[in-house]
Amino acid sequence: MTSTRSEHKNFLMHAKCRDFTNFDVANMSEEECYWHFVEARFGSRDTFACPGCGTIATHYYRSNRRQWRCRHCDKDFSCTTGTALQDRKLPFKKLLFGISYFVSGAKGIASLHMSRVLDVQVKTAFVFAGKLREALARSVDQTPLSGTVELDGGHFCGRPRSGRIRKKPSTTAIAALVKDALNKQAGNGISPKPRPSMTRANIKRRKNRRIVFVLRQHSGTHERGAVRTMISVLTAETADQVMPVIEGNVVKGSKIMTDECNAYTRLNANYEHEVVNHQIEYSTIDGVNENQAESYFSRLRRYVVGIAHNTRPKYLPDIAWEMAWREDYRRNPEGEKTAHVLKSMAANGRSLKWRGYWQRAKLQTVSAPA
Repeated sequence: MTSTRSEHKNFLMHAKCRDFTNFDVANMSEEECYWHFVEARFGSRDTFACPGCGTIATHYYRSNRRQWRCRHCDKDFSCTTGTALQDRKLPFKKLLFGISYFVSGAKGIASLHMSRVLDVQVKTAFVFAGKLREALARSVDQTPLSGTVELDGGHFCGRPRSGRIRKKPSTTAIAALVKDALNKQAGNGISPKPRPSMTRANIKRRKNRRIVFVLRQHSGTHERGAVRTMISVLTAETADQVMPVIEGNVVKGSKIMTDECNAYTRLNANYEHEVVNHQIEYSTIDGVNENQAESYFSRLRRYVVGIAHNTRPKYLPDIAWEMAWREDYRRNPEGEKTAHVLKSMAANGRSLKWRGYWQRAKLQTVSAPA
């Protein structure tokens, strides 16, 4: 049976991907958006559990305040009580539109752009996006990966700058270039280039450098690629930092594919370890590669370089988890992704890091699994 061209189209080009878009939210009323939140939180409009005492009943509905009064503990609650959106000030339509707009970005959404789309302050959009990322990070499935797993580490934050003045090459550097050209003509090896000295400002920036260590479980088929992603933010790609993350997130006996980094030499003891030498090739003739890990880094770098233009170590973990979620849900319709974000915000309680952020609340460390 021959396949049609439509079967090979990108999923984002299919009509089934557009089952719940910003246009749909724009045509909804405030009341419809409110009940959308209610069904996402409780799964019903009538009978559900009280967030305070857990009593399952048809509670007294106070329509003028959009609240319920529990039949057992006599306390009032709403569909945002005990969630990341508790004490909200934005209308439900803006909240739902912001979530739909957030999930629609393949490479993430900038807070400045979201503030213009929702007609809110930049501070409001910044905290709102932070709450969405935190909810996704706290809802990660912590089940260890198995089967075929690809590992790799990428450098982020602390990027050095070239400076204002372009320096002319010294006579020593020119002589080295000439020598390399002559050796290349003669078929000899090229001499190593001298390591350029770093300025004090770049040395200070380098202290902020972090390693985003990614673990991706392969689906077993070429069409689907990776299906699950785990993330850990490290300070260096060494065996002492990498091995505890691998042993805690990958089932022993699994097949692991890595590059030639020395940090992975201990994997042969408990795993089926296969290596691809990136200095020679991107993939071996037997199919050993890290293409799924590189796919994740491509998405994350496009956010850092093209969307945010910069990021800091304290925000990097949640951003890394957001891109992991976008990679894993890249073939899910917009409606499913929106529903997943709503359920994640409802199931993980109030925000630990963003509640009272602009009231000088201290940004805590990431609560997602290592």
